[in-house]
This record gives sequence, C-alpha cells and structure tokens, in this order.
Amino acid sequence: MKFIVFLLEIAIIAVAAVWLINHPGDVVITWQEYQMQTSLAVFAGLALVAFIVFHLAVNFWRFIVMLPARMHQRSKALRTKKGLKTLIEAMTTAFLQDTSKSQAQANYLERYLGAAPFSTMALAYAAYQQKDFTVAKKHLLNLRQRAESRGLGTYGLVKVALNQGDLNTAVVLCEELVADFPKAPWVLDIQFKLYARLHRHDEAIAALKSLAKYATLDPDTVNHHEAAILLEKSKLPDMDMEDKIYQLDRAHTLAPGFVPAALDLAKLLRLQDKVRKAKKVIETTWALSPSQSLADKYLLMEPGATPKKQVEIIEHLTSFSPKHPQSLLTMAAATVGAQMWGRTRAHLKELEETKGLNATACRLMAQLELGEKGDEDQYHAWIEKAFAAKADPTWICSGCHNKKDEWHLMCDECRGVDTYKWT
Repeated sequence: MKFIVFLLEIAIIAVAAVWLINHPGDVVITWQEYQMQTSLAVFAGLALVAFIVFHLAVNFWRFIVMLPARMHQRSKALRTKKGLKTLIEAMTTAFLQDTSKSQAQANYLERYLGAAPFSTMALAYAAYQQKDFTVAKKHLLNLRQRAESRGLGTYGLVKVALNQGDLNTAVVLCEELVADFPKAPWVLDIQFKLYARLHRHDEAIAALKSLAKYATLDPDTVNHHEAAILLEKSKLPDMDMEDKIYQLDRAHTLAPGFVPAALDLAKLLRLQDKVRKAKKVIETTWALSPSQSLADKYLLMEPGATPKKQVEIIEHLTSFSPKHPQSLLTMAAATVGAQMWGRTRAHLKELEETKGLNATACRLMAQLELGEKGDEDQYHAWIEKAFAAKADPTWICSGCHNKKDEWHLMCDECRGVDTYKWT
C-alpha cells in the first residue's frame, strides 16, 4: 500500500513538472521594501524542497518524542518473551517435581511478567514445595481474587490444607471448587476422597456417582468404591444389627468379589442363625476371589466338624472355583489336617505346575514329608525353602505399596481411598 502511495506521489510531481514546463511564468514576492522575482519552475522547486525539509523535521521530532515509549515497548516485549520461556521451564519443572529450580524460576517470572497470575502461581508453587505454607497461602489468596485464576487459587489452598491435615477446611474449599467446576473429574475425585476420609459416607457415595458421570471410570471400579464406603459405614458403633446387614448386603451386591464385605456379612448372618444365607455369600465370593479367610469363615458355619468332614466342606466350597491356585492350596491344607497324604501331594503338585509354591505351600510340603514319611531332613529342607519362597498374599496399597494384614478403606501412608488390593 505504501508503495502505491509513493508511485502516486511521483506521478503527481511528474505531471506538475510537465505542466510548469508547458506554462512558463514568473513569481514576484514583495515584503516591505524587499522584492524577489523568480520563475515559476524555480519557485515550485523551492516550495517542494521546503515541504520535504518540513516533513523530515516533523518526522524527526515525532521519532524523538516517541523514542522512550518505543524503547519501553521493546523492553516489555523482550521481558514477555523471556517470561514465557521461563513459564514453560517452570511448568516443566513442576511436572517433573524438580524443586531445586522452582524458586529461581518464580523470581524470574515475577521480574519478567510482574504480578500476572502465572508468576503468582509459580511463587505459590515454589513456597509450597519448600513447605512455606504461610507464603504459599498468601500467593494463593491473591490468585483467588482474580476471576480467571480463582480455581487455581482454591485448588492450591485445598492442597495446602491437606498437607497441614486440615480436612475440614479442605472439604469446604473443595465444595467451592465443585460449585465452580461441577463436571471436572479431578475436583469430584478430591471431594469423594475427602468425604470418605471424614467418614461422611453418604456424601462420599453421592460424590462418587457424580464422578462416575464425568470420568472414564470402569463400572466395576465405581461399584467397588461404593461397596468399600458401605463396608466402612457398617462399622459405625451406633448402627444396629439390621442396618449393618443392610449396608453389607448392598456392598456384597455391588461387589460380590469383595472379600472383606463378604466376611462381615457372613459373620452377622451367622449370628442371626441364617447359616444357609451366610454360606451362600461366601460361596458367591469364592467363585470370584478365593481367599483362605473365606475358607476359615466357611468352616465356622459347621462347628465341631471332624478333619475328614472339614475336607468335604472345603471340597464343596472350592468347587465354585476348582482350578484357582487358592482352591488347590486350601484343599492341600484341609487334607493335611485329615492326614490324607496322597491327596495333599496331588494338590500341591498341581499347584506347583500351575502357579508355583509360595511360603504357605512350602510349609504344607514340610508337614507332608514329616507326617507321611517321618522325614525330618525333608521337613527342615522345605521349611528353609519357605523362607526363600514367594511371600504369601497380603493387602497392598496400589498407590504406595504399603502392606497391611487386614483391609483398610484408607491408606495411612499415601491417603488413598480403597487402594488396598489382595496381592
């Protein structure tokens, strides 16, 4: 566009010059007693030169006046460029959890970008990583005052409250987050876990159902979480027997393979002399998740049974999942007690071929060698193998690998909810 204007200007000057050549004349300028006479072409040339000089002077003056603003703008652009580069580095540092660089990057962001939300966020993150929660809260509260960064500030305050063990403050802030982001899975997940940790069971289940709508959770996982909450709810001291059974029955229906719920339900049903129903609960769970604790509970349904009768009872139970390694191991344990050495050896041999022998299986082999043959050398050899064999299954947190002998709703190490798996 500028080039076209330039061409037009040249064309106009050329036309004017041709016109002046074709129409010669004089120009006389009189001022007081002075008089100046020249040709029209010369006058036009002088006027053009004067115009050019004036135009250059105006542009130079404008350049001088605008120079500070342009320098400031350029400096601001350079700071912004450096700030954005530092922001990317800070985001990478946060993702990789490299706390050694977070404070320096936060300082650079504040220098380059001023009080922008991301520099405030970086300062809050740096303070949080250094466990300076007072400074972190100050920056997070500043974030909450801006509409565009309110969610970030609230989320950060939730993290601070959780780190300080202030669950009541955390849940109030989390409820604000849910009000602002009702379909955000990460918000609903935090709310579910907070309600669970505070033993607000009904609210935890409601949060879980909302989470299931907007998160890619497997239905079995959702059902297991709800069953775990119901199991925990059934342990409330002020709950009567019928209500406990109702909660546990719901848990068993949602997650039939959930062993802790099945054990508690079977125990209460037996106390009410509903032995047949109690056995049915254990059988249903055995078909999905065989466990020695289920077998032990099943034997209690028929107290006073002889060792051979116990073998029949266990044989019936294991028929619901006959090829499972736990079924083979449980049958081996039952037949050892009844001194059915041939059957014990057969079960342990099949177990060794399919799964291998764990510590419990090695101890059973030791009993077998001693009981059947009286071979003390083999007995001690198998006992030594038991120490080196694969450990028996236990409850292990899938989040931090913390181990427990019994199932717990919450991991006391990583604060996970329903993370203990029988492994």
